[in-house]
Amino acid sequence: MRCAAAAITSNYTAVSTWYRWRSGLLLLLCLLVSGGAEAAMTPMIKSAANHMAQWTFTAQKPCADPFNTLTLDAVFTTPSGRKLRVPAFWAGGTHWKVRYASAEKGEHHFITECSDPLDAGLNGITGSVTVEAVHAEANPLYRHGPVRVAADKRHFEHEDGTPFLWLGDTWWMGLSSRLHWPDEFASLAADRKQKGFNVVQIVAGLYPELPPLDPNCANEGGMPWEPEYRSIRPEYWDMADRRILKLVESGFAPCVVGAWGYYMPYMGAAKLQQHWRYIIARWGALPCIWCLAGEVNLPYYHNPKFPFDDVDQAKAWMPVVEYVRQHDPYRRPLTVHPTGLGNLTARGTADANLLDYDMLQTGHGGEADLPVTVRTSLASYHASPTLPVVQGEVNYEALLGLNYNPAAIQRLMYWGCMLSGCSGYTYGGNGIWQVNREGEPRITYGNYPVPAWDKAMHMPGSAQVAAGHRLLASLPWQNMAPHPEWVTTPVQQPPNLSAASWIWFPEGSPATDAPVGKRWFRHSFSLLPGRQLATASVAITADDACHLWVNGKDIGSCASWKTARVFDGLEKALHVGKNVLAVQAENGAANVPANPAGLIAVLQLHYADGTTETVATDASWRSAQAEAIGWSSVDFNDSGWQHALIAAPYGGAPWGEIATSARRLNPMCAGIPGQFRLIYLPSAAQITVTELESGVAYNAEWIDPTNCKKRQIGTVEVAADGTWEAPAPPEGSADWLLLLTASIE
Repeated sequence: MRCAAAAITSNYTAVSTWYRWRSGLLLLLCLLVSGGAEAAMTPMIKSAANHMAQWTFTAQKPCADPFNTLTLDAVFTTPSGRKLRVPAFWAGGTHWKVRYASAEKGEHHFITECSDPLDAGLNGITGSVTVEAVHAEANPLYRHGPVRVAADKRHFEHEDGTPFLWLGDTWWMGLSSRLHWPDEFASLAADRKQKGFNVVQIVAGLYPELPPLDPNCANEGGMPWEPEYRSIRPEYWDMADRRILKLVESGFAPCVVGAWGYYMPYMGAAKLQQHWRYIIARWGALPCIWCLAGEVNLPYYHNPKFPFDDVDQAKAWMPVVEYVRQHDPYRRPLTVHPTGLGNLTARGTADANLLDYDMLQTGHGGEADLPVTVRTSLASYHASPTLPVVQGEVNYEALLGLNYNPAAIQRLMYWGCMLSGCSGYTYGGNGIWQVNREGEPRITYGNYPVPAWDKAMHMPGSAQVAAGHRLLASLPWQNMAPHPEWVTTPVQQPPNLSAASWIWFPEGSPATDAPVGKRWFRHSFSLLPGRQLATASVAITADDACHLWVNGKDIGSCASWKTARVFDGLEKALHVGKNVLAVQAENGAANVPANPAGLIAVLQLHYADGTTETVATDASWRSAQAEAIGWSSVDFNDSGWQHALIAAPYGGAPWGEIATSARRLNPMCAGIPGQFRLIYLPSAAQITVTELESGVAYNAEWIDPTNCKKRQIGTVEVAADGTWEAPAPPEGSADWLLLLTASIE
């Protein structure tokens, strides 16, 4: 065998790469050495722990179709004697590359194995790399290592055992040229890094909501595959490398989604296995997380039966799951992404024994999705085998318009998941996932409207879930468990909508079709002196969304007409004399032949003498097409506004029955006995904290979930039965967090 120093030509190269964000530079050490009829040995190179080293090899035999007819692996032996078979990738022409990373210090040796043993440029090449300790590394993915599943199978951690609390963002089409490189990609990454996100869910070339291999799949290097999937195109993947490396350098663990599920009938399992081998070879040495396919059980959009839970398609993906398991030497965490039909979980869509973590998709219907989201999260948490649970897709902010699934819904879903057994959560902003661009037509199957991506990144929901992430990260969250039994609320019947009518601004026939846009509504009523008001609650919904004020106080939103939202505790906002209910309602854009619009609400007043009174939507309400200054206040003069039009009685078409017994949104609770309890109240309500431990002194504080600023309550006075009646939440937010922390003696 030759020594490396005696064989310097240009047949293949060895490259060790340090990717360091703090310097903004990519340092490449290129060493040119020779192969021949006998095996050749590359020079020893050095690499920092958890950083990627790379070697380039050049085939010596001509091959007309190297991607489909050759395979190349490098078998590494670690200092401890462990062997890893690392796949190489075809880099175009006669070039192949191997990438490798490890946290194990010392000398790592390899030998290449090619499917053509006679190609001396690819087969039997030996080399080594010395892995050295990381010094003063700011990037947690390098300092602590890549993400893995912890031993308890409940949460994620870095390779050195440091807990990893998943907060993801959704950039499905972020590897395409729709998000321009480098300026736009860097801008979005910087915003998400500043907010505290640490995962980006991104699709590897075969995107959703587009025809297979649509031109919008391309980036600066062109398409990811040749027509008819004849061969991979390395030029696309070279450009994708830049983006994936930028994410890693910025501290994001890329959650790489290999393809969208409906590519299975177009490509077949064998081609998709090739696709995944290429992904592993390109990015397996980076601190990535794997998601086999997006919406693995959803057929293509033009299927005559679309949408439905395509169980057969999901089953066809299972050989690809097994293939990834066999060929990924790093054993990166693996799951599938389910559609919002059927089981709603990865474990219910694929063989859970092949998965490392469960991923959920629980709907885009706003507040109405909270019960199923909580139920699905808890069910997965308690299921066997035990897997970390990640909410992978739910209620994208502004999906059907700027007021659809607003920030309040983002908070609702985040805390509903994280206090119900999830160890990770991925936010989605409409405009970002598909990279909407100002002035350009929408490209996706669903005609999702504005905003453009650069406006969407500033929507408030992303900052508010990030604030929640920081709060959880300040607690021992990795040992937290859901405890819904730790909090109770008084049982009350919600207001009955049957006393109300659907109303809208008088324009045409709104129960059939109405213009897209916002309308404003007001109704004044009086409370008489001498009658003590005990409680006041409102049930409200609108087609498509609405926001409620009482006497100018912001109460909250409802983003789904199918389920009325109930707001309790409104007695604090009412007073003797004139009061006003004010509602902004919006008819959102929809890809339907006719787009009805309506608002329905009822206020229920309970007096101390046992009597009740209701205030319901009817023709006496006032309405307007334009917002006016001070319109939600008691003193605003609405005499110039038009009387509302009754669009339909309650229960009438097109809305039908709205569940009048719809449950209020119950508080959620999680924590560690004797250490802390974190409770989320979706709306202001009187709550009782139960099962408080004897001998443990707790301090309590309210936390505003919009920014996680705290308001001190003080010492918890526990009753003899282990309960504590929490004080009423302060004003200022419709929803609140309550944190009980055990005092340290």
